[in-house]
Amino acid sequence: MSGSTTTPGSAASLVGPYLGAQFTALLTADDRLREGDESVVHAGRVAARRARSVLRVYGPLFDTPAATHLDRELRWWAGTLSPVRDLQVLQDRLDALVAGLDEELVVGPVRTRIDVELGHDRLQHWAAVVAALTSERHRALVDHLERWSTEPPWTAKASRAESTLTPMVRRADRTVAERLRHAHRSDDVEDMHRARKAAKRARYAAEVVSSVESTGATKAARRYRRLQALLGEHQDSVVSAQLLRRLADVADQAPGESSFTFGLLHEAEQRRARETEVKAQRLARRLFT
Repeated sequence: MSGSTTTPGSAASLVGPYLGAQFTALLTADDRLREGDESVVHAGRVAARRARSVLRVYGPLFDTPAATHLDRELRWWAGTLSPVRDLQVLQDRLDALVAGLDEELVVGPVRTRIDVELGHDRLQHWAAVVAALTSERHRALVDHLERWSTEPPWTAKASRAESTLTPMVRRADRTVAERLRHAHRSDDVEDMHRARKAAKRARYAAEVVSSVESTGATKAARRYRRLQALLGEHQDSVVSAQLLRRLADVADQAPGESSFTFGLLHEAEQRRARETEVKAQRLARRLFT
C-alpha cells in the first residue's frame, strides 16, 4: 500500500506526511539529545505524542500489530523524556511564582531550596534519558521510525477517500466529551488528567485533516487547544502544590529555613487548581452540550 501515500485525495495522503513529520522531529531531537541538549526534550515528547495520536485515532489505516508495537515503543520513549520536561516546567513555574511575591514574603533561602531539590531530581532523570539513548530498545525504535518513514504498513482503508477520516475524528470528539462528563461527575484529579490527554489526541487528529476541512477542523483544533491549556494549567497547579508541600516539610526541618513562603504558594496553587477546574468544566459544557 506504499503508493497510497502519493495518491491525491486518499486518507494516506493526509495522514502519511503528518506522521512522517513527527518521525523526522523525533530523529532530529535524538541527535541533539546525544549532544547533551536538554532544550529539545519538549519537542521530542510532543512529536511522540502526535505520532501516537495518529496511530490511535487513525488506527484502521495501519496494520494493527505493527501500529500497536510502535505505539508501545513511542509511549516508552515519551515516558522516558517526560520527567525531565516536567521538571523544566515546574522549575519555570516556581521561579515565576517566587518572583511574583513581594520580597518581604520570601522568607529564607527559598530559591536555593527549589533549585537544590529540582536539580537533584533532574540529574537523575537526565541520566535515565542518556542511558535509554544508547539502549538496544531505543536503537530498535529508531529502525522502526526509519522503516515507517519510507514504507508505512498501510491497510486497504488508507487508499480510500479523505472523507474516511471524518468519522475517526468525530469518534475522538466523543471520547473527549465522555471523559469530561465523567471527570465532572467524579471530581477526581486523575479523571481530569485523562480528559486532558483525550483532548490532546483529538486536537492532533484535527490537525491532520485541517488542510482539507479548513473551517471545521481548524475550529476543532482551536477549541481543543483552549481546553487543553486549561486542563494543563490545572494539572500543573496540582503538581506544583504537591511539591510545595514537600518543600515546606523539608524547610521546617532545615536550620535557617522557614516553611512560610512555601505554605503561602501552596495555598495559592490549590486555589488556582480549583479555579481552572471550574473554567475547564464551563468550557466543556459549551463545547459538548
